[in-house]
Amino acid sequence: MSEKPGKRLVSKGQYVQTIMGQVGLYSVACSLYACTPVLLCISLFCLVIGVITGSDPDGFDRTTMFILCGCFLALAVGAVWCGTKFFDKAAKIEEVTPLTKNNTGSLPEVDTLVRPSDLPPSQQQAELLRAAQHSQETPPEELLRAGQASSQK
Repeated sequence: MSEKPGKRLVSKGQYVQTIMGQVGLYSVACSLYACTPVLLCISLFCLVIGVITGSDPDGFDRTTMFILCGCFLALAVGAVWCGTKFFDKAAKIEEVTPLTKNNTGSLPEVDTLVRPSDLPPSQQQAELLRAAQHSQETPPEELLRAGQASSQK
């Protein structure tokens, strides 16, 4: 599996957090878009009732119905505007790839503490574990053999 060059390698926890952030933003945006037709229908209903009825004995007159129509229309416009903002914010989240054993070879030496050995497991006992950076010298007494590393834990 090859990664796109623009994707950043992150831990699995950071990957889940990023994906859940995107899912959350898209969910809120879709919910706002789903509310918009309902708000528009209520606004239209208030407009029709205001035009038809004129004055109601319960106290709802034309002015009240037109004000309600305007309020629901403003809510519908606000829902579309906020939904668009949430979609834009979700789209701007950087694409990431979880760090796995299959893609660790593409990491630069600066980001790697220990490189894996190419030797078979039977010959790894004699192999010393060294830092991935070549510029740093480690005194021989601080180097660990593969068997010693597991016994010191």
